[in-house]
Amino acid sequence: MDPRAHGTAVFSTDAVAPGERFAFWREAVCDVFVQLECERVGRAPFAGAITTRPFGAVQLSEVTARPQHVIRSHRQIARAREDDLLVSVQLDGHGTIAQDGRTAALGVGDFCLYDSARPYTLHFDGDFRQLVLQFPRKSLSERLGRPEPFAGIAVARADPVGALASQYLAALGSDSARIPPAAAERLSATALDLLATALATARGAAASAHARRGAALTHAKMLTLARLGDAALEPAAIATALGVATRSLHRMFEAEGATFMRWVLDQRLAASARDLGDPNQAGRSISDIALGHGFSDLAHFSRAFRRRYGAAPRDFRASVAARPTAL
Repeated sequence: MDPRAHGTAVFSTDAVAPGERFAFWREAVCDVFVQLECERVGRAPFAGAITTRPFGAVQLSEVTARPQHVIRSHRQIARAREDDLLVSVQLDGHGTIAQDGRTAALGVGDFCLYDSARPYTLHFDGDFRQLVLQFPRKSLSERLGRPEPFAGIAVARADPVGALASQYLAALGSDSARIPPAAAERLSATALDLLATALATARGAAASAHARRGAALTHAKMLTLARLGDAALEPAAIATALGVATRSLHRMFEAEGATFMRWVLDQRLAASARDLGDPNQAGRSISDIALGHGFSDLAHFSRAFRRRYGAAPRDFRASVAARPTAL
């Protein structure tokens, strides 16, 4: 069923027996939106309602429900004919939307775009209410270009452009039933214009934040490499030099899947391995090389080096020295 072909429709679990409510809900969600898998969260009795109506170029649906997890999978996409984009505006409660490796955490007033042509998940830990806009891909691509880079990015109500779009969309949701069709066409076009502007602004801010984090991480690594030989090096010293809190420094490295001290250890081991394999430093002792790169415990250095390179430092040096020299 395509709800855009009909007038206002209401789907409510109040209309069915308690034991059949979640099964009814799964079918209703698929009828109104796209083919999805819904899973209950928690053991409380389930309840939910969807009021949906066409509004010019978009379909507006208000969803009120208990906690749940929603999945749009590859299997469902392969069987589907729809090619719509959706935007969820959080009206009450909290939710998360994940697509393309990005996760948007939504509070009241925040919204997010997601694409029915690619897998996504929605998650709600508590009771919630959302306004969902569904519209053909072309409606937004004409204004924004390819929608893929904008999916899964939260547009925050705290942002001025996000606030303007959020308030406008929420007003459409509450007043749409009273607006005549001719006006709905124009107002829905304005909604899509606002959405495109807010999404572009949010993506630009996200990209700028990512660039700033990348620059700060590069600076942190440069400061750390300059002090690698200091056995007393602590995260707080680098954070102070960088002008950030120590916890912020740790978050920079965690975003790369490492801890600060793990990265420092890896750099010290790599520097030691380079010196051990350098014929020009054959006269330096292993302990001198290790101490020079910030190791204060030689037994720890040997264990860590063996784990990293599969050989003790002495054996590693000997194996490198025994390799034939390229002509």
